[in-house]
Amino acid sequence: MEDREHQPPSGNPDPELDEVLKELAREAQNSPPGSRQRRRALTRLVQLTRTSGRLCRPYAGQFRHVYDEIYNEALQLLFIYVCDRIDAYNPERSPFLRWVNFLLQRRFFNQAIPKIMGDRREISSDPISPSFPVQQHLTGKRLPPSLSEAIAQCLQEDPEGVFEARSMRKNPNVTFRMIAIRRLEGESWKLISADVGVGVSTLSDFYQRSLGEFAGLIKDYVQT
Repeated sequence: MEDREHQPPSGNPDPELDEVLKELAREAQNSPPGSRQRRRALTRLVQLTRTSGRLCRPYAGQFRHVYDEIYNEALQLLFIYVCDRIDAYNPERSPFLRWVNFLLQRRFFNQAIPKIMGDRREISSDPISPSFPVQQHLTGKRLPPSLSEAIAQCLQEDPEGVFEARSMRKNPNVTFRMIAIRRLEGESWKLISADVGVGVSTLSDFYQRSLGEFAGLIKDYVQT
């Protein structure tokens, strides 16, 4: 088990990928907020970043029992930030992956630790802790009851049917809508995983990617 504080990203540098990511970031920045073109560029940007093999893993070797959940939480916070604040990235200063790795290492992993572990100083015998519900993933803070209820209503009504349509390829009965509602109600990943027969990391990864795509739609719904 490694004790290094930060494990460097895996994979070799790929100048071609770096250029693709930079161009997608520019495309998103040059597209009107909320536009289909901006959402499409951001979705592709997140997908390529996730599969690049070059995201760092901060504090590798620590938080042994809950590291994957903390890391998935950190990635979720990171990608929501990227979608919301893509204009904060300066393509002229650094490659896109260097920017997101800096944010992941210095900001979002540290934010994810207390969200998963709470105030505990030691890891309990239960390796999985409940994460923040969906409304906190959208903003990073607890929302007023009225806004929380609006998000719950959005998920329940699913006005365009997109939340229910988003399902796991090998488990079509496991939908983003189902997971999001249960997480909103405070259910743990461990419980949902046992109910649907899908591993926690696989379930959380699917949820995270889906939420990154739907965050803007949910926000638009509750703001109207």
